Amino acid sequence: ISGPLQEHPPTDASMPLGLSTAGNFSYTLLDYARFVQLHLRARRGDPQLLSQASFDKLHTANGDYAMGWVVASYNGKPLMAHEGSLDGFDAHTVIWPDQDLAIVLVNNAGQNFASQPVSERWLAWSDLAWPAAK
Repeated sequence: ISGPLQEHPPTDASMPLGLSTAGNFSYTLLDYARFVQLHLRARRGDPQLLSQASFDKLHTANGDYAMGWVVASYNGKPLMAHEGSLDGFDAHTVIWPDQDLAIVLVNNAGQNFASQPVSERWLAWSDLAWPAAK
């Protein structure tokens, strides 16, 4: 955002276990995509790894929050979103269950850019045609 890309040496960005979330796991992009696919499949009634009842419990909103997922809408379409960051790295995930659509965006642009709803900005710029509701 504010200048040319700069290389940074790798660091151990893990947090102390007492402060970490999700068991302090690190994922490859492919593994994280598989994790998101598990949730998307469960939302369409095709659970894998966990029972449908377990996914339903994870996805049941209590207000605007459902066990790690923000429950909201975009253009009137219900969505579930999750964002996590550590040491300037960020992952922003949005699932639109009625459209059978998920978007995962990752970046290492730092906290200011990472905390913005990146996927909604991307959708506003894109020519994405929304899939028909099932």
